[in-house]
Amino acid sequence: MKRPVRTGILYSAAFAPWLEHMPGGADCLEIRAHLFYRTSLRLAESISRSCPTIISRGWLSLGTPGPLDAERLGAFASVVERVNPLWISEPLGFSRTEEATWESNLPVCPDHRSLNAIVDHAVEVMDVCRKLLLLETTSSFVQARGSIPETDFLNQACEKAKCGLLLDVTALLVNAANHRLDPIEWLRQIEPRFILQLHVSGYSRRDNRCFDEHMNAIQEEVWELAAAVLRYCRPEAIVIEREGHYPPVFALEHEIARSREMAQRILAEIEA
Repeated sequence: MKRPVRTGILYSAAFAPWLEHMPGGADCLEIRAHLFYRTSLRLAESISRSCPTIISRGWLSLGTPGPLDAERLGAFASVVERVNPLWISEPLGFSRTEEATWESNLPVCPDHRSLNAIVDHAVEVMDVCRKLLLLETTSSFVQARGSIPETDFLNQACEKAKCGLLLDVTALLVNAANHRLDPIEWLRQIEPRFILQLHVSGYSRRDNRCFDEHMNAIQEEVWELAAAVLRYCRPEAIVIEREGHYPPVFALEHEIARSREMAQRILAEIEA
């Protein structure tokens, strides 16, 4: 039987005391690298001792043409070196230009220029950090269109850079609702061997639009889409994202347990 899918949660200081003892049985933990750029790296190292760790979100802006920000890449690499994670991840998009910087990621235009930038930057990050990089899919208000279909763009980026994909299930559902896409049809155009991690979280709805805000309980339609993804591919880990409106600890434990049970059940069905 194959190794079980790891199930874990995104670190937050809001439930740090609970994470220290892990009573809910999480077997991996994701840490946002940028939270430790201006603090002691000892804290990141201490957090990572509780269970295997994944490092994400260095705000490297992989989709920005030209060289990566050397200072940010160095800070990201320092966190990675100190924590020694299973792998690292970074959103597939851009958060800076020559004129401005944002604290969010915008989608790149899926064309050959953006593809070359993403591939070159992904290879550089892996060379510096000496860890496998996963490109994270994200939600967006605007559906970027270019000369390459989005799914082909993702497949080519992973193939050319020799990296993996972090599929944000909630972002896929949100994009499907906002851009009127079929999420299953979109999923089946992705090479399944590239999908190595999943993110699941709750979303919000306002003014007939969906928002991937990570501040609500995971809705049933998210669980259903996650189950469909698990039947299509074999990720190494599922991580629950919660970044606001934190519920009681038992609610987080329930979501971790549910993700583990879902992965175990579907894997057993496939192997039967």
